[in-house]
Amino acid sequence: MASHALNPVSLPSRGSCRVRPYRPADAAATMAVFRDAVIHLAAADYSAEQIAVWAGRTGTIEQWNARRTAVHTWVAVDRGAADGHLRRWDCDGDCTDSGAVVGFIDVDDSGYIDMLFVAPHCARQGVATALLGAVERFAAARGTEGSAEDGTGYDAGRGIRRSAEGCTGEGIGELRVHASITARPFFERHGFRVVAIRHPHIGRVAFVNYLMVRGMGGARSR
Repeated sequence: MASHALNPVSLPSRGSCRVRPYRPADAAATMAVFRDAVIHLAAADYSAEQIAVWAGRTGTIEQWNARRTAVHTWVAVDRGAADGHLRRWDCDGDCTDSGAVVGFIDVDDSGYIDMLFVAPHCARQGVATALLGAVERFAAARGTEGSAEDGTGYDAGRGIRRSAEGCTGEGIGELRVHASITARPFFERHGFRVVAIRHPHIGRVAFVNYLMVRGMGGARSR
């Protein structure tokens, strides 16, 4: 994974939290956050069958880590977490922000956000906004030339972008995401707009999600 020229930053509403680049030691923690978020947060918008296949679509730890390191991934770490909701995972040797991973986000070189998940007990506390901020700063640093057309090849639930079509290599002109029903309001508050309603499948199970886009000059809510 490419290195990130971003220092750890404080979350606006949780003083003990930091956003930092993902490390392979975060694989188990981020997988757990993903599963917990799908099971406990998305359950209000998807059926029990949909939740079961979505939460189970992770692959092995090694496969999960490979997907996180193939793109640009950040984690939110709560250094003061000791409430029993999440275990503490030890970071590797150079980690200065040890504690519980409470959220993560990634983006590829074309501006496609594949994953944004927050631990249920930290929902609506500014974690997702702080994580999106990391992606925004990264995209801004890449420049605004080369806005990409979508050519995704997206597998819902698993959330894997199978191709990088549309990536020009000249910078990131817009951010794109396939947002779940649950996540759509969050992205709308941050300036994303729906350009297509999608009906992808995991096996025989159908889902609904939304292709949403936002130019890098788009307004962002506070």
